[in-house]
Amino acid sequence: MSCTGFNLILGQSLKPHWIEEESDGSVYHPNILARMGWDDNDDAFLRRFVRIEVSKWDMANFHYDETCTLPGWVENNDEEIKDIVYKLIERIKPIRVETGMDKYVSMMGSSRCPAYKPIQQLMIVKFMPLPGFVPPLVNGSVATVT
Repeated sequence: MSCTGFNLILGQSLKPHWIEEESDGSVYHPNILARMGWDDNDDAFLRRFVRIEVSKWDMANFHYDETCTLPGWVENNDEEIKDIVYKLIERIKPIRVETGMDKYVSMMGSSRCPAYKPIQQLMIVKFMPLPGFVPPLVNGSVATVT
């Protein structure tokens, strides 16, 4: 499932895991899991992570992207989870403006839309110090962007 906005995987330790947006302005949970080398949750009773979506980068659109009942650790930490996500989004938003990703998303499909690859590379560099960012891997190592 995709979400034009902020998607992340939240582990049971309440650590967020996220990646930069794709060229279509979406983030796909399976891509986050693949970059982390994690398998999907296969046991509905022992889920070690949940999927979270914040459509349009607005916390009013926060929801758990889950089809089953949420695990108890999520229900017990709901307010803390929302606070973690809110603080992270507030740190990411200025980087999206600085890198031009917000402009790119608003101009998709237009002949004046900027090229995605330079924006993606700059986002990766800027996101590296933020908590939970999962950088791309090249030959099993974290990619470096020059």
